[in-house]
Amino acid sequence: MAIRISTEKIVLRGQKARKITGIEGVIASEKLPLEYTKGYPRVEWISSWGGGIEIYDEDGDYMSLFLDEIYTEVQFQARLEGIQKAGERLHRIRQKEKELKETWKGEETFII
Repeated sequence: MAIRISTEKIVLRGQKARKITGIEGVIASEKLPLEYTKGYPRVEWISSWGGGIEIYDEDGDYMSLFLDEIYTEVQFQARLEGIQKAGERLHRIRQKEKELKETWKGEETFII
């Protein structure tokens, strides 16, 4: 999962912050393994509020990252950590899927 998030660094009320200027590479839910879309952690694209992603943690709680919104650096880093964990989980699921494709193939005929 290669998600690209573009930001603009700003100072907001004396604190480091980032404005989200772009989000690319989020895979549509229909193209992801069911094991990933039904479990946690995971990331989902949402089209409301101008577009963004919802980042679900291991407990099913979520944070959002919306285009054109401003987040403190602490808030932004927490979201990046959630995205990374979801990406690691997707990688493990894809590895299992690859192994299954290598062993589950061929044809069978059943006569009843």
